[in-house]
Amino acid sequence: MKKSLLSVCILSMGLISATASAKATREEAQAFCAKAAAHETSVGTAQALMDWNSPASKSNGWFVDDLYVFAVDKDIKVLAHGANGKLVGKNLTKMKSQDQADGTKGFYFMQEMLKMSQSGQKGQASPTYNFVTPNSKKNQPRITFVYPYSSGSSGYFGCGYYL
Repeated sequence: MKKSLLSVCILSMGLISATASAKATREEAQAFCAKAAAHETSVGTAQALMDWNSPASKSNGWFVDDLYVFAVDKDIKVLAHGANGKLVGKNLTKMKSQDQADGTKGFYFMQEMLKMSQSGQKGQASPTYNFVTPNSKKNQPRITFVYPYSSGSSGYFGCGYYL
């Protein structure tokens, strides 16, 4: 009995550990973003921003493994960030991606996403950029799906996946 209980505990710990560091797929990220867009349309931008913000995002399903929503205004000031509430209020206009090994120069990825949101298309995939993962705390390549606010407010929200 003790042996089987110990086995169950070890197995459970392994499952929890595997789940905690799960990496979302492109399809999972797209579905999560579509869910966020539907939520923002349903409850309004102001309520969605509150729901998406850390630490509430962890308890209400808006931060799952490495999936989370972030939102910025037209000046690229962070309004919500599901994985890192310390970014709220910060201006990320000058945040630049790293130069790539293939010689591709870094770019201002937050500005690029703002331009994408202004096109009116929903769910466009951003160019690849590096950002800190919520699980490993390391810079990893990431692609974000960008959505304009349904209210017509300037700015955008997005969620993505790490490659």
